[in-house]
Amino acid sequence: MRKFILPYRNMFIAAALGILFISCGNDSVKPGDDGFTTDTTQRGYTIMPPTGPGTFNSPEAGFSTAEEEERKRKRELLYMGIDSTYYAIGQIELIKSEMSNQSAVNLSASERNLKSKALQQLNLIENTLCRQVDSALLVNLKMHTQQLEKINTDINGKVERLQKLSENLAKAAQVMDRITSVLSICVGKGIIKPATPPSKTAAEVKAAAI
Repeated sequence: MRKFILPYRNMFIAAALGILFISCGNDSVKPGDDGFTTDTTQRGYTIMPPTGPGTFNSPEAGFSTAEEEERKRKRELLYMGIDSTYYAIGQIELIKSEMSNQSAVNLSASERNLKSKALQQLNLIENTLCRQVDSALLVNLKMHTQQLEKINTDINGKVERLQKLSENLAKAAQVMDRITSVLSICVGKGIIKPATPPSKTAAEVKAAAI
């Protein structure tokens, strides 16, 4: 009788280990190719929330399954907004650095003024992104982006030596279009993105927001 049961016992253990391996392999996912995502299943951090004592998903927390799922969903949206914001800030910094390194020797006074306005607008956008973003600040963010696009319209087609500047501003506008889409989804779901200062990392802000 013991010899008959043993193979089935081994098969059960092997199946359980296989399921555990598959579950562990799916814990984390890769971020989107463009650094942004509006799909909360495609992020660069672990999907599963903490389940230890004192966390929102622990048995003693007293939440129903529906409440746990809602809190988990909001946490995912919050993390998405924080990660995407830091990505956008990093991209704007790169664009500003490239613009600052472009020589202004051959530019006229009016052309240098346009470049200065563009850099100032990028600074305003970056400062807005660093702050806590709710529905009111999201309106300001969209307004700053529209001003940036207007400056690029004034630059575009003027002279060949401003072509690189125009390309940089177009790139910045694309970045802003993506981040405002992400933040709009968050705000629409009642999520207010916390302050995201350059002095902190996304991981630090997410840890404090839990």
